[in-house]
Amino acid sequence: MLLFMEEIQKENLMQEYNDSINAPDSKYKLSETVKTMTASLRRIMTNIYFIDPLYENEELSNTVKHLEHLTEEAKIDELLPPWRSLRYKNPLSGLMNPLAPPLICPQNGETSFRVSFNKAHQGIANAAHGGIISSVFDDVILRTSQQTGKYCATAEVTTVYKRPTPINTELIINSKIVDVQENKIIIFAEMICNEAVTATATAIVIPVNPEKMKNSISKTLKS
Repeated sequence: MLLFMEEIQKENLMQEYNDSINAPDSKYKLSETVKTMTASLRRIMTNIYFIDPLYENEELSNTVKHLEHLTEEAKIDELLPPWRSLRYKNPLSGLMNPLAPPLICPQNGETSFRVSFNKAHQGIANAAHGGIISSVFDDVILRTSQQTGKYCATAEVTTVYKRPTPINTELIINSKIVDVQENKIIIFAEMICNEAVTATATAIVIPVNPEKMKNSISKTLKS
């Protein structure tokens, strides 16, 4: 009976996780204040790229300090449930994370992911930094792994940069499962700009215990 209940709990956790990962963004509501704040912070981060390092402006300094104070007051003590937190706070696809490009996940029958990098993600002139490209691949690959119905964690990602990946333009990312073995899953992904492949990634992901995964994420979020 205990074993049966443990299996039910694992199935419930898996369903909860998949519902969060695969649900359309429209399911996750943001207030107008949070929408404005997140969008403005993304633009501010891009604007900073163009500011002279020696620029001085007391009004700007005071405004930023006031914004910091307001956001401190708005903080809540309790974190959101782990999976919802990932949808809101994920560094690559989080709806209210200003660091996120953001990565747009497939919705309404779509099969491809979409992303557009800006100056804040730039490496060489007018091209995305290789680190952010690899990070996006990692996120896409883990989402793709959910097609197997298993909890997975990335063990290895090999990224090949075929040509510079432009910023300020929409990129398409296609991902597919290549092989499913007992202890690992092989996934391949490619990033495309105007029908030209700019980078590819081959990854090994491994199934993990769902309860340990959830506890690990919860501990990480609280640290």
